[in-house]
Amino acid sequence: MMDPEKISAILNAQIAAIVQAPVPYIVSMIVSGLLVWKAASNHFKVRIESAHARRMLAEEKSKDYERKLSGASPDEAREKLLQLELAVEALTPRQRKLSDDQKNIISQKIKGVKCEDWQLSIIYVASSHEAHLYALDLSEAFSLGGWKVWPDILINASWISSRGLCLASPAGREISEIAKHVVAAFDAAGVEYVREFLPIDADRLFVELPAPHPPHNNRQG
Repeated sequence: MMDPEKISAILNAQIAAIVQAPVPYIVSMIVSGLLVWKAASNHFKVRIESAHARRMLAEEKSKDYERKLSGASPDEAREKLLQLELAVEALTPRQRKLSDDQKNIISQKIKGVKCEDWQLSIIYVASSHEAHLYALDLSEAFSLGGWKVWPDILINASWISSRGLCLASPAGREISEIAKHVVAAFDAAGVEYVREFLPIDADRLFVELPAPHPPHNNRQG
């Protein structure tokens, strides 16, 4: 620690120097003050300009958002994005596959019911590899329940649409026990399908192109 007498001597020397040359001292103080002010001014100017730049960027992003969404509110924007996602999903081919649980449920629901090979057919669109694989899945599920139902190819698909999986029964006839059990099995397993009645001689499962959106189960019969 510096001795008090030394501190006093230093202060007295500085005071004497100021008294002898007051103008240079005052000038030096002014220059020092100006330098400090300049440094502080530059510092805050940079901060102000940075804040201004951030605000301008935020405003530009907001304007860009408004341009893209035509001035939509956040709720409207979410709705537009949802519609876009649904449109993309509708254009994306769906890959259908039965899980092991679904196969077991279907097999349990049909077990004990006799089905001749002519009473139910699985017919898939020949041009669709995905439909072929799904038809094999369905055939395996029925086989586990004791039904011998083999997939067959539908070559002329001019009247086939994107119904996905269609359980068709003969029109104008009483609904068969086979069709009733297939409906019960599909409903229990959560399989997506549509139901139709056509001028055919036996129940058929048409494995068509995947539907863009999951069809609602039609539980007629």
